[in-house]
Amino acid sequence: FSPLTVTNRFYNYNETTNLYNVIPSPSTTPFTTGTGYLIRMPDIYPGYPDAITYQGIFTGVPNNGTINKTITYNGTSAFGFNMVGNPYPSTLDADAFIAANTTIIESSLYFWRKVNAALGSSYAVYTKAGGTSATPSSPAPNGKIQVGQGFIVKAKSGSTAISFTNAMRVANNDNQFFKTKQVVKDRLWLNLSNTSGVFSQTLVGYFAEATLGVDAFDAKSINDSPVALTSIINNEEFTIQGRPTFDPVDVVALNFKTNVAGNYTIALDHFDGTFDKGQDVYLVDTKTGIETDLKTTPYIFTAIAENNNTRFSLKYQKTLKTDVPTFNENTVRVYKSNELIYVNSEAVVINNIKVYDAIGRLIAEQKNVKSTTAVLKDLKAGHQVLIVKITSEEKNVVTKK
Repeated sequence: FSPLTVTNRFYNYNETTNLYNVIPSPSTTPFTTGTGYLIRMPDIYPGYPDAITYQGIFTGVPNNGTINKTITYNGTSAFGFNMVGNPYPSTLDADAFIAANTTIIESSLYFWRKVNAALGSSYAVYTKAGGTSATPSSPAPNGKIQVGQGFIVKAKSGSTAISFTNAMRVANNDNQFFKTKQVVKDRLWLNLSNTSGVFSQTLVGYFAEATLGVDAFDAKSINDSPVALTSIINNEEFTIQGRPTFDPVDVVALNFKTNVAGNYTIALDHFDGTFDKGQDVYLVDTKTGIETDLKTTPYIFTAIAENNNTRFSLKYQKTLKTDVPTFNENTVRVYKSNELIYVNSEAVVINNIKVYDAIGRLIAEQKNVKSTTAVLKDLKAGHQVLIVKITSEEKNVVTKK
């Protein structure tokens, strides 16, 4: 299929270990019908990691009719991931595949979209609700499974085999892995990112057929990255969540996790349906008390290494506040730890931080902070008295020595 790929870069997936295994002799190993494989591109392409079209050649008699593919479930919810693949010489409708196998597999389809050194999940995810991207530059799957495309499904307990049928096949052989026209639904996509290249995308959507429990519109997180933004159902993390018909009083609990402390950004990637017709979207940070209109600005915040399912939530109506947060000597804290200077203003957003030495020279400045916390990392001040001037978004000023 790909004779110029290095021979130890052909893999199948081992459900019993949740690991990819090298195929010992790819040149003499035929494709197993309905099985998915992970095959690295040939090393000769100089443009990597830029996207290219590779003309892989399948040899044999094209498949037709019902095809049953054995899958396994290894006894616990942590396992059950099986790599399968479109066995036909024509495109499959992903929704039809999910519906026909709804008692056999969970509703999520996971597509490998990894780029070397990318920080985040390796998989784009699809359910009836839509799809999420694995990287900022790659599109999300939108319901068409192309010829030769492998993907991962998660078996339900007691499952033995999935089925591919001719009823799932559609006349779409235009070399497009993803459908270009989306059905309008009430959906929004949130991105988590940082300056080091971390990326995580989650989808929340509203559908008349969906429930608040787990159903065909939901995709459980495959949990292959220590940094992620997900939503919560039954105290579990979901990459995609479908909820019943949209109600502006709804509140969606989010989960944020990271193994690296630092500054992160949560932003709207895109949206459709009622959100494209003026509906507001607010992110609530219970740790800082800040409520951000994500349609006007992304939210930048500082986090420790944590797994936190109570800090963030989505809502669609602005909270009417009676108490105005104060910004003064008592509410603004400046302290040093491990040679770094930390600034915390409780519930008031900081706009600018300036650091002066004892004779009034400006030695450091951090602009457009747009958060209630900040860390001055690159300050090489040595042992001396420093004056830190903090300016809020409302132009109020607090000075600390």
